[in-house]
Amino acid sequence: MALFKRGLRSILMGRYGWVTTVVLASLLIALGIAGQDRLALRAPIATSVSDEEATGRGQDEATGWSHALHGERFAVSTEADQLQDQAASADGAGPHVGNALPGSVDELRRLQQRVRQVVAQVMPATVGLQIGSAQGSGVIVSAEGLVLTAGHVSGQPGRRATIILPDGQRLRGETLGRNQGIDSGMIQITSDPPDEGGFAHVELGRSADVRPGDWSIALGHPGGYERGREPVVRLGRVVRAARRVIWTDCTLVGGDSGGPLFNLDGEVIGIHSRISVSTSGNFHVPIDTYHDTWDRLAEGEAWGLGSGEPRAFLGVTGEDHERGCRLTTVLPNTPAAEAGLRVGDVITRWDGQRISGIDALIEAIRESNPGDRIEVRYMRDGRRGRLTVELGQFGG
Repeated sequence: MALFKRGLRSILMGRYGWVTTVVLASLLIALGIAGQDRLALRAPIATSVSDEEATGRGQDEATGWSHALHGERFAVSTEADQLQDQAASADGAGPHVGNALPGSVDELRRLQQRVRQVVAQVMPATVGLQIGSAQGSGVIVSAEGLVLTAGHVSGQPGRRATIILPDGQRLRGETLGRNQGIDSGMIQITSDPPDEGGFAHVELGRSADVRPGDWSIALGHPGGYERGREPVVRLGRVVRAARRVIWTDCTLVGGDSGGPLFNLDGEVIGIHSRISVSTSGNFHVPIDTYHDTWDRLAEGEAWGLGSGEPRAFLGVTGEDHERGCRLTTVLPNTPAAEAGLRVGDVITRWDGQRISGIDALIEAIRESNPGDRIEVRYMRDGRRGRLTVELGQFGG
């Protein structure tokens, strides 16, 4: 608590620069909540995500992500002290910085130094995007000018795009492919590079190596590009990581969509995609999904879920259970929460149909319509129960 009070006093007195303030603010909130037990932090209440196309918080993004997580099966813990602190070795410049919360001022300073180094390294490649009337963010990942962004930012292949460098320089570009099912997109800069070395770009990491508790750095243009303002930096930690989604507490807003999420080695591990009604629910497309579909994106292919008919949502994620589908998260203020479903409930039947696992629940939701009133049977603490849920509309 003494560290918390000293740091808070220093922030209020304006003693530190912006990077230090970002680091301190993130850490001190956690330390202040934890009190004497600085690792006994609670993660945000369960949330849910969708693999369908999204528009994030703000003008170009939809709020209320609350669909069953398509195809994902992972257990969720609401206790942050169960997160696995995996050390991330700083290869090259700077001291070693692990992923545990700093326990001293010296450790805090080392984290600050690492964040400064990463931001200086990746800032030149973080760009603003304008495609039609929509704005978003992106990141240059090759000397030839390939830009990764979110699929709902790039839109259909073959569109004209404007890429805005941190110094305000505007470049021409063209949208390439997108996967609406995962919300990934790619753009090619068509303007000439500044020199023979090509465009400033960043390295890609491996999202398979991401673990809960890892530090992460989000860059982007919240609210859209603003002249004279560099990409905004936010420091946070990974809450959960799965094959098709990374969830962090790096707060995103409209305009951030398509921006990069970095690890402490300055490697891209995800692309900002979507948010929940909570500012701590921020979801990113794992970079490995770009690796897996690179050729299709580069060739200008568009595939995945469409955005035509309205789709129903429930507001949960789950995992297979011997008696049905066990709910691992229930997002607040969604049909699931309002109906009384809780984390740990095992859904056994949906409108009379037996539910054998997460896939069965996903399909049942897909076959339903917004506004349908569905009888749900479930098990809770060994007891049977039933309730009626009125489904909401995806993105509504």
